[in-house]
Amino acid sequence: MANIGKGDVIFQNITITSNVCLGNHVVILPNSVISHDSIIGDYTSFAGGVCVSGYVKIGKLCYFGTNSSIIEKIKIGDNCLIGMGSVVISDVKENSVVVGCPAKFVRNTF
Repeated sequence: MANIGKGDVIFQNITITSNVCLGNHVVILPNSVISHDSIIGDYTSFAGGVCVSGYVKIGKLCYFGTNSSIIEKIKIGDNCLIGMGSVVISDVKENSVVVGCPAKFVRNTF
């Protein structure tokens, strides 16, 4: 069973599997996948085609660009931006912008 927060916007063709916990005011655009046992923080947005593997923990106020992917057991801090098409294979510290394949730190969000 998945827990959906207040004010969440979930578009068509989304897959949310078991034990997922979505915070409040999360937006998930079409063709995205949120896999098992993942936790998504408040005010996080996913562009189309994002793939989040199992056991991922995402902080609040994050943005995931189109077709970005996160491998299993990754932690992403608050207020992060994951660039379009990026593949995240290691933890991301809060207030970070990461891009590329594999995703690399570019700058702080502030």
